[in-house]
Amino acid sequence: MEGVATGRRRPRKARRRGNSNTNEREEIAPADSATNQEVISNESNDVQGVVLPGVVEPARPAPPAQLCIAILTLLLVMLLCMISVLVTLYNIDALTKPSILDVRTSIWSSSSLVDLVNERTPVVLENTPFDDWPCMQWTLDNLENHVDPHTELLIKASRDPVFKYSATDKPFVGTNPLYAKNVVVHGDLIMVAKQFVQELRNMSTTRRRFLYASGDASKLGTPTQFGNTSELTFPTANETDTQVNFWFGHGGVTADWHYDTSENLHALIYGSKTFILRPPTAATELGLFPSIHHYYRQTEVSNSPSSSATHWHSDAHKVTLKPGQVLYIPAYWFHTVENTVTSLSVNAWSYSESFLIMEKIYELPIALEDSWSLCKQLHGASVFVDALLRSTLPNPEEAEMFLQRTLARRYKALYKAPANGNAVVGDLETCAWEAREQSRTSPSTLDLFKSDIESRVGEHSELFTSMPLAVRRINIGNFIEHLYAQLLGDKVNYLPVLLGLRWHLWMPTIDRMPERHLLA
Repeated sequence: MEGVATGRRRPRKARRRGNSNTNEREEIAPADSATNQEVISNESNDVQGVVLPGVVEPARPAPPAQLCIAILTLLLVMLLCMISVLVTLYNIDALTKPSILDVRTSIWSSSSLVDLVNERTPVVLENTPFDDWPCMQWTLDNLENHVDPHTELLIKASRDPVFKYSATDKPFVGTNPLYAKNVVVHGDLIMVAKQFVQELRNMSTTRRRFLYASGDASKLGTPTQFGNTSELTFPTANETDTQVNFWFGHGGVTADWHYDTSENLHALIYGSKTFILRPPTAATELGLFPSIHHYYRQTEVSNSPSSSATHWHSDAHKVTLKPGQVLYIPAYWFHTVENTVTSLSVNAWSYSESFLIMEKIYELPIALEDSWSLCKQLHGASVFVDALLRSTLPNPEEAEMFLQRTLARRYKALYKAPANGNAVVGDLETCAWEAREQSRTSPSTLDLFKSDIESRVGEHSELFTSMPLAVRRINIGNFIEHLYAQLLGDKVNYLPVLLGLRWHLWMPTIDRMPERHLLA
């Protein structure tokens, strides 16, 4: 037909103008819908896969599975790096920490006791005279047959397996409620031996208390179970002075850090016990309590042999005793003991040479007159102590700082805050001021007073210097505490302050002190 297009119009492509900032298309002539759909389909096929100039194709997101794998791989690499760093640090730390020392084993001989005292180090002994004692055959099953079942025993009971001994006759308390006398660290029970043995057999992990009994073996009511102590008495003591004790307790029961003044032979009968021991030189580091405190001979540091904190000391010795073995613990060596299982043991204590020396020292008269006032006695005690320290310690520097460093460490835990050397304590503060003022105003009188006091130190000094140095330091501290405790009486809790107010070191505020003379 005329005037009618017999073919489809080819759509014209978009024409780009010279200006790159604008994209305009010419208007396309309309066509029927079928024709338009076919045109669009053809155009799609023509341009598929073609990137237009100036157009950046956006990145396609990674499939979820591939993304998860990448994240997990990254985390794994980071974890391996962290493990490598921790292993390296652990190895370095292990190399720098001193390893604990094993206690050597020795066979008993006739000279063993002399050798042990001379060496002064822990030793495990085998084939000892203890082997002939009938009690070495005890077990939990037959103990009832060898102990009077009606004998009453004093039992210590606690939910905490670590036990501290408390000496109730000691006068010093301090201000820290943690170490006050009324703090109950364990309960005391009276129990007949038969019932106690039954309790020992109770190995249930759900038990609510740990039981522990010790004391003179004669309390068990069966003296025939123990042998002759003559071969177990050290040359420093008499046989009559040797004391045999029993030690029964649940697994886990621990005797906290302490020292004994006697030579100790500890024989394991049944079970297993682990000992950690440190020499007397560890007294300051362990935080020894004052000798006038109810935790006398024990330490502020409190942990069991199973605690890792116990092991990292170059001077520490460790041993786990087997039945039949005997451990020699030198006098004044610090030790903590743990029953690894329910255990039975006995020990023999003999007076040590240092203990007997201290008995002589305490019998010597103190270089102070009863007729003196308290103030003058305290000043005289300070002069006496100064002279004693200078004559018994290795160098003047240690003698000068013994009270402020070594002895003061004993009192650190007993106060909520460290004792203030300038605290006002009434007459005691006045005494310290008067002593210092007297040294200024009447030095000749003071010199005569000092020379008289110092002349009385000789015998004390000679006895102290016959002890090993580390033991000497412990006992000098004990002696000083007892000296001041006798003078102070009910004011004994001022002792740490008084030691910090020694007349030649203390700097008081002069304008608030009364004008009195110490030696008048």
